[in-house]
Parts: sequence; C-alpha cells; structure tokens
Amino acid sequence: MFNFLKRMLGRNRVSYPLDALPEDYFLKIAGGAVPWPNEVTANGALALSPFYAALRLYQRTVGSLPLVTYKDGEAGRERDKSNPAYYLLHAKPNPAMSRAVFWEHAIRDLFLRGEFFAQIIRKGTGEGGAPAMILPVPYSSVEGVRLVEVADAQIGKTFELKYLVHTTGGREIVPGRNMIHVMNYPDPCSYRGLSLVSFAAQSLALHSQVQTAGTAFFTNAVRPSGYISWPGTVQPEPANELAKKVTDIHAGVANRGKTLWLSSGGKWEPFSDTTAEEAKIIEALSTSVADIARWFGCSPGDLGDTASYHYSTLDADRAAFYSRSVAPLLDKIELAVNDKLFGVGSDTYCEFLVDALLRGDPAQQSQIDTAYIQAGVYTRQEVRRWKNLPDIPGLDTPLFPLNQGPEQAGEDTGGDAAPVEVGPELSLEELKAVMEIVAAVEAGNMPVATAQAVVKAAFPNLPPDRLAEIFAPLLAEPTPEPAPVTEADAPTPTLAV
Repeated sequence: MFNFLKRMLGRNRVSYPLDALPEDYFLKIAGGAVPWPNEVTANGALALSPFYAALRLYQRTVGSLPLVTYKDGEAGRERDKSNPAYYLLHAKPNPAMSRAVFWEHAIRDLFLRGEFFAQIIRKGTGEGGAPAMILPVPYSSVEGVRLVEVADAQIGKTFELKYLVHTTGGREIVPGRNMIHVMNYPDPCSYRGLSLVSFAAQSLALHSQVQTAGTAFFTNAVRPSGYISWPGTVQPEPANELAKKVTDIHAGVANRGKTLWLSSGGKWEPFSDTTAEEAKIIEALSTSVADIARWFGCSPGDLGDTASYHYSTLDADRAAFYSRSVAPLLDKIELAVNDKLFGVGSDTYCEFLVDALLRGDPAQQSQIDTAYIQAGVYTRQEVRRWKNLPDIPGLDTPLFPLNQGPEQAGEDTGGDAAPVEVGPELSLEELKAVMEIVAAVEAGNMPVATAQAVVKAAFPNLPPDRLAEIFAPLLAEPTPEPAPVTEADAPTPTLAV
C-alpha cells in the first residue's frame, strides 16, 4: 500500500539539472496528454508572454517616433511642410490610421511575416502624381514579387519590381514605385522577407511546451500536504476507491493543503518537498525570457525580467537597444520610404526623430542642453520650444564662449559671421562669465582696462552705462585710510584755570 501511494502521489521522481533534461521530460510531467509541437505559428508565438512583450516593445518604440520630411537648402535643412507627404508621414498616412497605428502594424508584419507592404495611392491618373494616402497591404494579399525588364528613355532598358496583389476586384499588378516594401530578414533572392518565427520555431516550440506543461502540471497534479498509511495490506477495491477519492478531493493547485483522511489505523505522513520547482517548470519558464530577448536583440529587463533590471544601467541599456536593434530597423524603413516617395538622390527626404528615445533623465538632459547652448549648438529659443514653452524675444542668437571673441567666431564660419548680438540684460551663463572676469581683476590677474575690453568685445550691444556699472567699483579711487595717531602727535592736554 505504501508503494502504491508513493507511485500515485508522484514521490518516485528523479531530479535533473535544467541543462540536462531528457527530451520528453515536460511531456511526461504533464501526463502525456500534451502534444509536442514541431513549430509555432505567428499567432501561437504571441501567446508566449516574452514574445508578445518584445514585439510590443518595438511597436511602442517605432510608433512613438515622429517621421519628419526635410528639404535641403542653402541655409541647411528645414522641415518641408509644403510637401504633400509631410503630413502623411508625420500624422495620418490614411483616413483609417494614425501614424502610430500605421507603424505598429508595420512592425508586427516585419517580425511575424518578415516583410511589410504599403501601397502609395497617388492623385490623378498618372503614376508620378503627388501621394494622397499610404495604405498597408496585408501580407497574405501579396501573391508574388517579380523583377521585370522595362524601357527607359535614357539608358534604353532597366529593371523594376512588380507586385501581384489580390484585391476585392481581382488581381492587380502594382509597380514598384508605388509599393513601399520593407524586409526585416531578406530571403536568399532578396525579393521577399523571412519571418522571425520561422527561424525561432524550435526554440519557441520548447517555450510553448514548457508553458503548456506547466499549465497541465498545476491543473492535474495531485498535491496533498501528506498521506495516510495503514499496517498490513489493502485490497484492490479499497485502493481504487482511495485513488478516486484522492483525485476528486486533492487534484489541482486550488486543492493544495487539504487533509487526506482515512480510518482503520491510518497514519498521517506529511510531504515537505512536493513543489513545482522540483519539476523545473518555474526555472524553465524564466529562461524563456532571456532566450526570446536574444532573438529580438533586447535586454531581458525590457521584457519584464526584474532580476536583470538595474536603474543604474537604464541609460546604457536604452542606448544599446537603440544602436544595436532599433537604428538598423529605422534605417531600412527610411531608405524604403525615401526611395518610393522622393527618389534616390533627392534633396527632400524623411527621417525619424530619435531625440526622445535617447533622452536621459531630467538632470542629465539639463546638463546636455546647457553644454550645447554654451557651445552655440542650440539656441535658448530652440530649447524652450522643445520644452513647449513660449518664445522670449532675444533668445534666437547662438551663444559662444568668451574666450572666442567675435573675430574667432567669425573665423569658424569663414570670417563672414556677424558679431553675436545679445539683449541689454545678461543671461545667467553670461553673468557668470563676467563675474569670473571681475574676480580676476580683483585678484590682480588682469588689468581693469583689459577686462573692460574683453567684456565689450564679447557683448558689443551691452549698453555703455551697463558696462560702466559693472566696473564702477573697480575704477573708483580708493578712499585713503586715516594715518594712525601716535603718542608724539597727540595734542598735549591742558587744564583750564
């Protein structure tokens, strides 16, 4: 009877390290009722929480980045809001989707299908008309991609991709210039993309099996907190009755801890080590996070693994995720969109704004902004606009360090730069620089006349009365101190009679 209970309650287990588990280990602990999948479909992969978290990480990241259209000019590049594609890319590609939803849809297809299609609907009947909307094309609707020979007025002939697409009206051939096609994992011919799920099928199948086995384990496992043994032997009929009673009362994790009671001299024997960790399920589930993170090129902490998440490395993880994984993906999208909307070599192009993605914590970002302002890279007005603050007159002119006078600043731009103009009031940074010069004069390290010349050259629009006010204490004649009175010089006291 004792051996029967041991077999029924699962006491005869062999422990294995996680890296040396038999192939059918999880199948056996699930009771043999769970099939072992050879591969995982796209929808099946989304049922794995680490896979879903990784996909959503990319969707949120790319969907939140503005895609801005620029035009190069003599004064540098500027936002080209007059271009018909500007608001399609920046706000609403088509009447049914915002920019964020459009790119989240694109990222889903790039990872689950390996490629993304979007058809450009142009105004007018010609193929060279201005874009009116950009519509995503379902992956299943694209039957084929072919490289065909076409005539060219300049070189005689060339080649162009043609896309055979199923529509509600039948089949349609879409020319390559009207189809944005982004491939995440190109096939050997580089005409179609390959799904990430196809590469990671076996790995995802293992994680799916662990998850299914864990569900079956907790649902079907018998987990009383102990058992009762009898002296002597037990007949088959009472044994079967006992097995049914144990299963009905104690099967399932919700019944864990219930007391198993029998009479006729039964003795209670507690269990102390019948846990899920014994079956390695929890440990195996935790390893799936790191494995799927490797497939997606991100950190396990980004997928909710708090054991590997450290606030001190947050900025480093964010920068590594961008440079290693997000930047190459954004580059593929930008190249495909620029090619089909503006053409190769055009002075009009689009780029994702990644400043928000790389922005650090507020204290660190404040230091970066201050350094760029003082170096003349940003103007104070630009920083205020990024902070959604109203403009203040006089903050549109770049600053430069005081050790680079107007002559030196002009040399950096070929000698044609105009003197830097500042308002009548000094900013905090400028005032600090002036105070350092005043301190040098007070310490005797710089003549007053030289200090005045430096400040006047650095701030030519500073009113003379303001300049005089700053240096007035240094130019004032010092009041001579009275000579000490000695005993010899002291008047002789007289006594009036």
